Amino acid sequence: MIFEGASSDMIGTLEAAVIKWKRPIWNSFLDGFGNHDPGKGRYEQAKSDWDVVHPGRSWAVKCKGKTPSRASLLKGIENFLTRVGQTSSGAMDPSGGTNFV
Repeated sequence: MIFEGASSDMIGTLEAAVIKWKRPIWNSFLDGFGNHDPGKGRYEQAKSDWDVVHPGRSWAVKCKGKTPSRASLLKGIENFLTRVGQTSSGAMDPSGGTNFV
């Protein structure tokens, strides 16, 4: 679906509703998916949780701040997915989380 003109104003609202409804792990538990290189002079900050679990962004290895262990993050992911798996998989109302009738 492509929104153009005035209807493109709905994109942010619809995106937020889908994130609330589907709870993707990168928006609900594992921060840092969309991060970019923080730049010179800012590498004292911690690597994002995403970069701890998914190594590969060359700039992330420069971040020297304290991060949670990969093992603890993986355990958290497992717990998150267990909780998500215990919810109804039917069509959900993104405004309240109840099944559509």
